[in-house]
Amino acid sequence: MLSEEECLKKVRRPLLDNKGNQKYNKNGEPIYKTVLEPDYARTERTIISIFDRQKQERNEYSIYTRKCKPAQQMVSVSLECYKDYIDPKIVPLRYKGTRPMWAKMSETERLEWNLKELAEALGGTMDSYYLLK
Repeated sequence: MLSEEECLKKVRRPLLDNKGNQKYNKNGEPIYKTVLEPDYARTERTIISIFDRQKQERNEYSIYTRKCKPAQQMVSVSLECYKDYIDPKIVPLRYKGTRPMWAKMSETERLEWNLKELAEALGGTMDSYYLLK
């Protein structure tokens, strides 16, 4: 789960006086204050609706919970599999292009395409890869 600090963001808000007007410094520039607010991109919103039978009214409450960090997984591919991934003659079934288009791709492009498909099959996204020789 993301930490509480990671779910907050710094926002500049104008400094207001008692009447609600914005304050200015001696040079006539507006004065701002820095405020920590929840970052709604890093939280999930759940709406809970509660019905009060005595008052015959419904109240809705928004609850924000922190999102979880994505898990990282490292996958090792054998040398045989690597050779199949970069082979211009072996076209994957899920490839939507034609055989000549696959053959014109560079080895790096074919490898990245196959690794991306492998990551999607595992339910994730490809972040980076390393070639060990």
